[in-house]
Formats: sequence, C-alpha cells, structure tokens
Amino acid sequence: MKAIQTKSQRTLEKILDATEELLTLHRFDDLSVRQIASTAKVTTGAIYSRVQNKEHLLSLILERYHQRTVERLAYFLEQTSDANLYSTIELLNHSLIELFSNNKGVIKTALTLVRDRRDSALFNKFKDIYIKVEQRLVEKLKQDGSKHATTKAKFSMHLIVSSCREQIIYSEDTRFFKFNKKIFVKELTKSIMSYIKVE
Repeated sequence: MKAIQTKSQRTLEKILDATEELLTLHRFDDLSVRQIASTAKVTTGAIYSRVQNKEHLLSLILERYHQRTVERLAYFLEQTSDANLYSTIELLNHSLIELFSNNKGVIKTALTLVRDRRDSALFNKFKDIYIKVEQRLVEKLKQDGSKHATTKAKFSMHLIVSSCREQIIYSEDTRFFKFNKKIFVKELTKSIMSYIKVE
C-alpha cells in the first residue's frame, strides 16, 4: 500500500511541476487539463484521480509555494540570529530573489488572483512569516541604533519584496537576469542601507 501511495504522490508532484512550468508562460485560467497532462506526461485521468478540478489543483500549487516560502524564510531567520544589519538585509534580498526566481509562474498567478479576485485570504496566508521577517529587521535596526526602526523595517520590507518580485516577473531574458543576480542583490542592499542611514 505504501509503495502505491508513494507512486501516486510522485505522479501528483509531476502534475504540480508541469502546472508550474506552464504558469511561467500562460495564465492559469487559460490552461487546459489536457495541456497539463501532456507536459506532465500523464493521462487526464491520472490528474482527475488526484485533484477534483482546476481550482483544487490551483490550491495545491499555492499550498506548495506557501510551504517553500515558510521554509526559505525560516532558514533566513535561523541564519540571521547573530548577523549584523547589513548581512541581514543582504541575506533577505538573496533569499527572496531565489524564492521568486524559482517560483515565477506561481508568483504571477498569485498576484493575478489577489488583483482579480480580491483574494485577501491568499494574502493573509503569507502574512505570519513576513511579519516574523519584519520583526527581525526591527530587531537589527534597533541593535544598529536606528531611529524609527519599525517604520524603516516596514518600508524596507515593502521595497525589498516589490523590487525582487518585479525583477523576476518583468525580466524577459532569464539567462541574463541569472547572470546579474549577485549584482542585483548587492545594489539593492546598498539602496536599502542608504535609506536606513537617513535619520
């Protein structure tokens, strides 16, 4: 029984991977189950035996992305417990640019859902982990002697998330972008630090 469940789970992962791959090129609403099956190299029956409908498939995709986000940012929190302010900002930039670049299609889909469906539940799902990250920034800003630490942390967080997200979503030549990823992180870190140092 366990071997059957493992094989079934592997097939589901193939379906989710294929859907994510297609989401880098197409809107979710424009995808067909047949397209997903073809990309995953499974039958449409294999998909419907694991998901109820496309909306259920979407919820599984978003749940998987949420798990990746929590894991990536939990690692960031672990790595920055004793770090200075600059290293914390730099690692946050690196963590988010990696997270977003590895989940480009899902990010685009999530943003579309929030915009078109006004899906506040989806936004709130990610809120807890981002609040913890923001609290880490407040902590490091206070240690650094910055005034208005909470305000600066909120604005820095907004700037970092939006900058990383926009670079990923609007970067058409991904090969060029990957080549410049380190430079982008370095420049964004410098910009955030310049803003933080203004009293």
